Amino acid sequence: MSLGWQHHEFPDQAVTEYRYVLQEGRDTMAASAVSSASMMRRHVHVAAEDTGVVKFSRKVPELIADADLCVEQHCATGTVIVNPRTDRIRKLVVESGGQQLNR
Repeated sequence: MSLGWQHHEFPDQAVTEYRYVLQEGRDTMAASAVSSASMMRRHVHVAAEDTGVVKFSRKVPELIADADLCVEQHCATGTVIVNPRTDRIRKLVVESGGQQLNR
């Protein structure tokens, strides 16, 4: 990948496929994952006074069948999910359900 992005792979995990895509007039990075885990990362240096607001967008065409991070419970927005293997990794629920698919 170019523009400073680096593909980071995890041991014993299949690799996610990433590619640049122009979508709805915006430069985007598309990820295709089938039972895989890897990530794209880029080092940036921003002074604390220049951080402002971080914005992130994603377009999800459909939910993954049987995927449930809360294990059969509805997770409310704002719920923090602690990784079962290490409490150093946490996930924050920012949205739940399929109401915002394909946007």
